[in-house]
Amino acid sequence: MGQASPGCMCTRSKSRRFTRVALIAATIVLVLSQGRLILSAKAEAEADLSRAPPLAISDQEAEPTPAWTNFCQQRPAECSPDRSEPEAISLTPDIWLTLATVNARVNTAIKPLSDQEHWGVVDRWDYPDDGYGDCEDIQLLKRKLLIEAGLPRRALRMTVVLDRAWAGHAC
Repeated sequence: MGQASPGCMCTRSKSRRFTRVALIAATIVLVLSQGRLILSAKAEAEADLSRAPPLAISDQEAEPTPAWTNFCQQRPAECSPDRSEPEAISLTPDIWLTLATVNARVNTAIKPLSDQEHWGVVDRWDYPDDGYGDCEDIQLLKRKLLIEAGLPRRALRMTVVLDRAWAGHAC
C-alpha cells in the first residue's frame, strides 16, 4: 500500500472517532480469537463498509510501510514477536479495563500533529515522547503500554487503513 500516514492529521474530534474505531478493531481481534463477535461493532463496521468506495482486490501480499520498516530497524526488539506468546487472547473484563485505561491515558496525553509539522518528513513512525504525534505514533505508544501491562506483543496487531478521503490511518 506504500506510505499511508501522510493524511493522518487527526483533530480532536477525528482523533476520538479513529480511537473508537481502533478500540473496536482491537476488541474484534481479541474477541474473534474465541469465535465470538460483538454484534454492535459488527453492525457498525458493516454500515461503514457499505458506504466505502469499491476496493481493488489483489492476490499479492501487502508490504509494510517504509516508515514501519525504518522503525523496526531502529528498534528490532519491538518488531520481533516471541513465537511462544499466544497469537490471540480472550477479551476478559480485566483486559477490557486495561484497553480502556491505556486508550484514555494516551488520548489525553498526546496532541495530534502530522509528521510533516512535527519532523519535517512525510511519514515517520516513532513514539510520541515529546507529547506530539500522529495516529501511528499514538498507536505505537498504546501498543507499548499494553505490552508493559502484560498483553502479549504477538497478539497486538496494527494495521494501516484508508479513510473515505483516501488518507492513511493506523489502527
